[in-house]
Amino acid sequence: MVWVRNVLIGGFIGLVVLFAAFSIRSLVRSGEILPGVSVSGVELGGMGRAATEQALLGLEDELVTSPVVVLVNGTRFQLDPLQVGFELKREDILQAAFATGRRSGLSEFADWVTRRKYRLDAEGTLDEAAAGTLIDAWEEAAGVELPFNGSVTIVDGALVAEPVRSGFEVDRPSALEEIMLALLDRDVRVATLPLVEAAPLMSNADVDTSLATATELLTGSIVLESEDPPLRVRFRTRDLAAALTSVFRTEPEPGIDIGFDAEVIATQIAPLVAQLEAPPRDAVISISEDDQVLITPGSPGTLVDADLIAAELTVAAYLPGRTAPLPLAIGVEPNFSTADAQALGIKGLVSEFTTFHSCCQPRVTNIQRMADLTSGTIVMPGDEFSLNEHIGLRTEENGFVEAPMILRGEFVPAVGGGVSQFATTLFNAVFLGGYEDVYHQPHSYYFSRYPEGREATVSFPNPELIFRNDTRSAMLIYTEHTDESITVKVFGDNEGRIIEDSLSPRRTFRSPVTEYQPDSGVEPGTEIVKQSGRTGWTITLFRTITYSDGTEKAEEWDWTYRPQPRIVRVHPCDVPDSDIACPTTTLPPETTTTATIP
Repeated sequence: MVWVRNVLIGGFIGLVVLFAAFSIRSLVRSGEILPGVSVSGVELGGMGRAATEQALLGLEDELVTSPVVVLVNGTRFQLDPLQVGFELKREDILQAAFATGRRSGLSEFADWVTRRKYRLDAEGTLDEAAAGTLIDAWEEAAGVELPFNGSVTIVDGALVAEPVRSGFEVDRPSALEEIMLALLDRDVRVATLPLVEAAPLMSNADVDTSLATATELLTGSIVLESEDPPLRVRFRTRDLAAALTSVFRTEPEPGIDIGFDAEVIATQIAPLVAQLEAPPRDAVISISEDDQVLITPGSPGTLVDADLIAAELTVAAYLPGRTAPLPLAIGVEPNFSTADAQALGIKGLVSEFTTFHSCCQPRVTNIQRMADLTSGTIVMPGDEFSLNEHIGLRTEENGFVEAPMILRGEFVPAVGGGVSQFATTLFNAVFLGGYEDVYHQPHSYYFSRYPEGREATVSFPNPELIFRNDTRSAMLIYTEHTDESITVKVFGDNEGRIIEDSLSPRRTFRSPVTEYQPDSGVEPGTEIVKQSGRTGWTITLFRTITYSDGTEKAEEWDWTYRPQPRIVRVHPCDVPDSDIACPTTTLPPETTTTATIP
């Protein structure tokens, strides 16, 4: 049995040698991820921290620049990951990758011998509030039959209680999970948002109670009386019925508010307004051609307040004789008086910035529309200004048109496209005025028409542009535009702040990838460059604010411009990994003609 002993000894020695090799490998690669570790198909094995960070940035580039299709009630919507502030949890993934497979010595040794694979799932974050805003809009656009909480209406002159009914709504927790899964998936970027049954917040008994209230309000005419000037205004039952409102509320608890519509009341008493009121005149702040701040004084007036009258009618319905005083706002001050204007402390021009564009393109219409909607805005001391909150969703009804916007390095049509140029112009005016930057986000790709690192992009509801007026005076935003330029001026008093800014050298360069677009019209073996691509890099923007007392505030912002992909059109057979064979050209065989000499 000597040979058995020799085999065992040989096996033992081989195992010792193998374990020694494993130990040496563990020492040498202690700062690397173990072989076989991957995340979302991206191999990380053998990488150190710097290489892993670059690999995860590349994965995030791919995910954040690829749209997701969202299905709600059979209707398709497109979601740009930036709209919900999607980001990878790169540090968490990196830590998990380094920890993966590092177990007890024998277990890790066994994994090494068997070449075990570790496939990690990517993790990310998103802005749930922004996602909720989009889900609300998708529910409405997709025609989801939401629960109905009942109402009280007038049909053919009679009060009718419309009963409550159940409906459906998007299951928010599941929807957020589905959206996140689609955002993290490199292949199937589709999120189907589930609908669940939803019960109304009201009962039919609640609706009947509201019907009783409405019946009481319409039991007869109501008279409101004024002593100065002497006047009796009679609201007939049919007038009251025309103004009756039934509005569902959720706070402080669900219910139906029965009352009268102030707008309808205003129309009914319009013939009497000339006898009762002289409208106040607000003070007006304007800017002269030479950038001087002008204040046109305001003046008080007398107002008929339809809201007060509508509220008084609901009280008078329960009084003896259904009669009450006619409420008038006599001698009210203007909403914005001369003293109010002066107290704002808007002394003069603080800063301005201009960007330029080609004339007469659709995007110019959007840029100028956003400028017009922003011009004249006053931001009070201590207040924040949100550009998205101020403008709202860009729609054709709001004066915006379809124009190219940038998605994944390419221009795609979208209503409101191109408005990031206004955001950049506004950001620079505020930046140079020394006001507080709350949130801004430069473009994913670098565009030479904007100051490098000192620019901002916006979409609805994200990315966002927010700044705070951190001075003791109000700031007035004023815009001007021509066919080829947009200017934003900030008026106020920045208390003598001196602004200096600088930019670091470019660093951490990242090369573009090549994307192939099949085109059977392209000659095999040739390329037509549709987009040349651009290198990505990281920079740091610095701003120093020197205050009037000599103190300084130093700020810095890091930003990484993503590499713009190189896009080429090639014959389908030249697309990498294509299973299409390239066509070959076969020349006809040469022929020889033999002539006989006579």
